[in-house]
Parts: sequence; C-alpha cells; structure tokens
Amino acid sequence: MNDEILKSAEEQLHKQLLRMGMKGTRQRNTVLRTLLRMEKPVSSSDLLFAVKREDITVSFGSVCRTLQVMVACGLASKFEPADGPATYIHHLAAPCAHQHHVCKECGADVNKTRTHASIKA
Repeated sequence: MNDEILKSAEEQLHKQLLRMGMKGTRQRNTVLRTLLRMEKPVSSSDLLFAVKREDITVSFGSVCRTLQVMVACGLASKFEPADGPATYIHHLAAPCAHQHHVCKECGADVNKTRTHASIKA
C-alpha cells in the first residue's frame, strides 16, 4: 500500500468521522491501516486479532465502530452471509476475478453452482 493511497483513505475516514460527530484517533488509524493490508474479506474478530499485533490497546468496540464508519464512507463493504459472521473488505483490494451468486431468500453465497433455488448474480 503506497503512502498516497493510505493518506487519501485516512482523510476520507476522518471526514466521515467528523460528519458523524466522532474523533479521529490513533486506534482508528490502526484499524484502517490493518484492514487496508488485508487481501481477503475478514471478520471483525479476525481484524481485531490482526490489529492487536500492532496495538494491544485497541478494543473490539473500536474495531466495530471504525468498520461501520468505513462502510458509511465507502472505504469498505460489509457482507453478511446467512451461515457465518459478517465480513469486511476494503475497496482498495483487487476485484474478485469471478462472479458470486447469492440466494435471494437466504443470502447464501452459491458461487457458480446455479443449483440453489433462487439465485441472482
């Protein structure tokens, strides 16, 4: 991750924090930087584990609130599968090279199988 992209992401996060009446903190910057290093979607608890390797003082609440802000300002997306924890991916990651099909009824990822009852691409 180059410095220019990181600085742009930090500015975007801080603008959204101000709009939401929140402050930019060292812990939130750590969460942002850690998520930006992730190449695959990650759950909030897995992200916390990675963040704590860099800063032991970051709480689970700080991770969750920062993820909410990142989703709100378009830096990240949240995916909520029917059969597991929500996962997050930043928008600076390389796009997935294949389509994911999602069941309209249950939200299950029915990747390329087309055998599930109701699928939308």
